Amino acid sequence: MILTLNACAVSKITFYCEQPEIEIYVDGEYIGKDLVSYVFKPNQTSAVITAQINGKEIYRRVIDVKLYKSSLFEIKASEIMKYSNSHSIYKSKP
Repeated sequence: MILTLNACAVSKITFYCEQPEIEIYVDGEYIGKDLVSYVFKPNQTSAVITAQINGKEIYRRVIDVKLYKSSLFEIKASEIMKYSNSHSIYKSKP
């Protein structure tokens, strides 16, 4: 008896954001805060990564899943946000 397994390459990416209050989403699905891992569907080639704070999207990027396979993807929210003292919320840069 010969058993053949067709293994699909599974991509697992770990996401990190230094701001603990920022929620991380992959393709609209909440995956957590701080340091979280996500296993992509077999043969998935791209994904939309978003981050939110207080219900507002502050970060959006489409990534090539194969490019980041088995690696750390850092969401550098400090580069795309500014703090507004007048409203006490994070706002996206124009």
